[in-house]
Amino acid sequence: MVIRAVMPADTGSQQLPARPDANETKSGVYPAQKPDWANLSILHRNTLPPRSSFVLYNTRDDALSRDPKKAKAQCLSGDRWQFHLANSPFEAPAGFENPAFDSGKWTKIEVPGMWQMQGFGRGPHYTNVQYPFNVDPPHPPYTDNECGSYLTRFRVLDDVQDDQLRLRFEGVDSAFHVWVNGREVGYSQGSRNPSEFDITEYVARGEENVLAVRVYQFCDGSYIEDQVSENLKRICRRLLTATGSMVAEWYLPRRLPTWLPEEDLLRGCNDPDLAR
Repeated sequence: MVIRAVMPADTGSQQLPARPDANETKSGVYPAQKPDWANLSILHRNTLPPRSSFVLYNTRDDALSRDPKKAKAQCLSGDRWQFHLANSPFEAPAGFENPAFDSGKWTKIEVPGMWQMQGFGRGPHYTNVQYPFNVDPPHPPYTDNECGSYLTRFRVLDDVQDDQLRLRFEGVDSAFHVWVNGREVGYSQGSRNPSEFDITEYVARGEENVLAVRVYQFCDGSYIEDQVSENLKRICRRLLTATGSMVAEWYLPRRLPTWLPEEDLLRGCNDPDLAR
């Protein structure tokens, strides 16, 4: 697959729109600092290192059952999310992440789900070699760049009250910020890659918590991701809180292959039980 920018010559008589004045949007002025979603030096903020996909269980038998309901995880997907769509990030409601924010007039949306397929925004819009926005790499559009704001509330389950809590997004298109109880947790982009955050210090145990997510239709990565794409923007995969440090128990074979020295297998392991 060839990734290329579409110049006026590629579109025949079609003329690309002029880039707006550097200080103006439809509803005001650009921020003093470059937004994360338009900053090539930022891919993630406060995300945990990538890992294989799994969850923890309380017992070996629970794990072997492969029953997700027995896992030490809490799924936050569903239809209890409130949603607001703006034409650009600069027209999105300010302060929506504050627990006291009044979202009573917002509508409900299914998560995961495509907002264009639930009656919001423009599209779907399939693109092949042409981009769905004015081509000015590496700058994403500041105006016609739909921005979805999501809100939900949750309580931490009783059996994970003392564990580390990780908030895991299996996929968000194309970039997003996340807040818990009004505090910014982090930022990530990379639509088909999981993003995981440690929210242990952000969560109130035994109380209702407010989770806020702001999703941006386009980011600087859209120049790579928006080829052969249907341009459906959303929290596109499941969302859950997983618990515990991600190393619970390791079972080593009684005999290791001769080509795999035991010291290599255990190198870098900080668990004294495994190093015996």
